Amino acid sequence: SIEIFDKKSNKNKLEKLKINLAEKKNSLKEILKREGELEKMNYANDAEIENQRKLIEKISKIDICPICKNKITPQHMKEIMDEINPKLATLKKQTEQADVELKRIYSRKEIIEKDIEHILDEISKTDSDLDRISKIEDKKSQVKNLQEKTDKIKHEISILKNRKKNLESTIEQFSNV
Repeated sequence: SIEIFDKKSNKNKLEKLKINLAEKKNSLKEILKREGELEKMNYANDAEIENQRKLIEKISKIDICPICKNKITPQHMKEIMDEINPKLATLKKQTEQADVELKRIYSRKEIIEKDIEHILDEISKTDSDLDRISKIEDKKSQVKNLQEKTDKIKHEISILKNRKKNLESTIEQFSNV
């Protein structure tokens, strides 16, 4: 049995689906690009945060500053921390903002991927419908041609029957003579 998904399937609908698919794929491409940028930035920020923490740890364990060659005092340590802490805060804030955006991106990406899957399914069904509809139209055309031939033959048979009657009648008239 031939089942049709949508009897209103046509080439225009198929083209619209293909355009929609291309738009969704383009949106997905942009989202994936942004996702990669944010993940790269987070990775770099995490690495820098870790480097700053290690630096703080190293400095707290040494007695002489490698830069100025003076003894590390609590004041010296405070100055270093005052310099590093704003950097850490900025890096953490950037990472948090990127994480928020990444959550939105992951959600949007999932929706777009489902949309793409749905559109691909519709394209497949519509394409199949168009093929089936074409076959149905071919069969209708064949049936119409056969009906026309049948009608023509019936008409010819009717003419031949009348002719036969006329000939029989004529023969009977001549045989009575």
